[in-house]
Amino acid sequence: MTSNPALCIFIRSDMKSMNPGKAAAQAAHCATLFERYIYTETNVAIRNLYEDWCNSTLQGFGTKLTFSIKESDFALLEELYKNDRTFENSLFGICHDPTYPLQDGNVIHYLPINTGCFMFINANDVGGKIGKFFAEKGIEKMK
Repeated sequence: MTSNPALCIFIRSDMKSMNPGKAAAQAAHCATLFERYIYTETNVAIRNLYEDWCNSTLQGFGTKLTFSIKESDFALLEELYKNDRTFENSLFGICHDPTYPLQDGNVIHYLPINTGCFMFINANDVGGKIGKFFAEKGIEKMK
């Protein structure tokens, strides 16, 4: 079976302050976190999937899908990843921004907040389970 690698990025939709610009920045943080995970990954199947992903375009990156998610669903997604053996050749990480800016009047506070997460998958292996999970939790692609 050929691989169908995809980087799924999940950005919090339950934060009023998460405007489109901040969402774009947080998605970039998630993509950077993914690259850090890949850099130290020793699972050969994941490394091969990453190579397929990189080689799927001339620019050196493959499919990225971005979704809205509530922070409470991070743990459920992580549980699905950890407890279902079909995800053994996937990666998951939660993006923690140590200085998320939150404006209160004229003051900007910099707070440590989990802002997103990523999952790197072979959609041929786990796409159906992910889709079912999304439908159950009401997770949608970002608009």
